[in-house]
Amino acid sequence: MLNEHNIERLIQRLAHDGLCIGKERVGFSMDTYVGVKDVSTSPLGDSSSRPGTVACIAGHCYLMATGVTVQEAIAATDAETIETVATDFLGLTRDQASDLFFDLPEEIALMDVSVEQAIAVLNRLLDTGEVRWLPASPMQQ
Repeated sequence: MLNEHNIERLIQRLAHDGLCIGKERVGFSMDTYVGVKDVSTSPLGDSSSRPGTVACIAGHCYLMATGVTVQEAIAATDAETIETVATDFLGLTRDQASDLFFDLPEEIALMDVSVEQAIAVLNRLLDTGEVRWLPASPMQQ
């Protein structure tokens, strides 16, 4: 059964620029469970970037559910554990979890998923109980 409260908490975290774990801000990247990658430092999306901590939907759920530090999550956690904790945290079925975490439609690459798309799919999940990814609108690209 969907955990609507935790889904709403996750939406709020994503909508407000991610999680803060201690002093570290965790941004969004659907192609990284929890890790460090170059993130843009410019609101204009130019090529300036710096290393930053990011997590996908499952990674954000894992951090919220466990309270571990980012370094602990990176060092000691495997993908299956993150997915299991995230599935339980959101109250998903196995099929819903698969569709939400990694089995996206062919035309949507994990690395291209925007935080707006993630929030939209989570809102649709709350409204319908179904995971339905949609391509980014032209305004989001």
